[in-house]
Amino acid sequence: MNAARLREIVDKLVDANKRLRIQKLLAAVLSSVTNLASSPSDSNYQQQYVASLDALRTALTTLRGEFQPAEIARIEELDGGADYLADIVGEIAGWMAENPATPSVVQAKIQELIDRRTAFVTAIEGAATSLQSLGIEIYELEPGQSEIGFLLPRNLFNNEFDGLIKELGAVRRIIRAFSEAATGSVEPIEVKQISTTDPLFTFALNAATIMMIGKAITWALDSWKKVEEIRNLRAQTARLNVPAAAKIEATFEEAIKETIRSEISSKLDDLVGALKGDDGRKNEQRNDLEWALESILARVERGMIVEIRMLPAPTVESDDPELQVEPPETRAMREVAASLVFPPVQGEPILAIPGVRAKKGSMDQE
Repeated sequence: MNAARLREIVDKLVDANKRLRIQKLLAAVLSSVTNLASSPSDSNYQQQYVASLDALRTALTTLRGEFQPAEIARIEELDGGADYLADIVGEIAGWMAENPATPSVVQAKIQELIDRRTAFVTAIEGAATSLQSLGIEIYELEPGQSEIGFLLPRNLFNNEFDGLIKELGAVRRIIRAFSEAATGSVEPIEVKQISTTDPLFTFALNAATIMMIGKAITWALDSWKKVEEIRNLRAQTARLNVPAAAKIEATFEEAIKETIRSEISSKLDDLVGALKGDDGRKNEQRNDLEWALESILARVERGMIVEIRMLPAPTVESDDPELQVEPPETRAMREVAASLVFPPVQGEPILAIPGVRAKKGSMDQE
């Protein structure tokens, strides 16, 4: 990730840690377990332990909910980051179940956990201060603004510049297809940020375009879950080494292809059904959207990740505090952003990356 994005993440981590008082809640759990170690049968200490664990659980749930899936992945890449967002409550409960008669063992494990988290918190606090002193600025979104990022794994372009340019062209065409479908015209694509480890390109687009692309990515992830179920069955069957293995393999291959065809056809019907304009232009847009859906599926299979960042719009004002609600469009985008959880790449790709297939009248005919 680039330095600006790193500062953004560590600043959020530092703020959340202070605001949610995670370390103090962990210390309270440790204290309750220490008391149990001295008097295991004391009901007050038992209740204290349960209450402290519940408070920690609530805070950790809130903490994880404040980060998008792509941010969580970046935090877990940091040394100590995996511990920071881990299911600590589950770990502690597991330790207690394994050592019901010896809480002192759990006490030692919790102390080790606190020490690791303290080291991580100290590191991110130092990083936040250092990045700020070096003049690394955070790119700030305005309330109600959103942006979308495409992370292109290097296996898509084999570290070749021409291949990267080709992939950026594919991203451009995907965006243009959904932009016209969402807004009725092809909007300019504004580059906001570029990170280079695995290239991440972040663009500012109309919120309706981002929303439609986000839903298409969610569709692709759901579709691949179905394909993976079939692929797992195929792998299990292959291990049986039965006489009809080749025939069974071919049946599974066809089932995978038919599932993909069916998913694309169904999604395409939904998208085209919402288009406006004459039938001729709708048919051209259908071709563009079909290519875009096939391209998204093939690239998600190979490890492409899409993330949506947004700063929620102000809540709807009301004299009644309970009626000050999040605008529906903001809530919908936040829910889509939170659903973009990408599985690790597994096995050889099934789908070929579709070619350009530009036709007369297509948006790619300049």
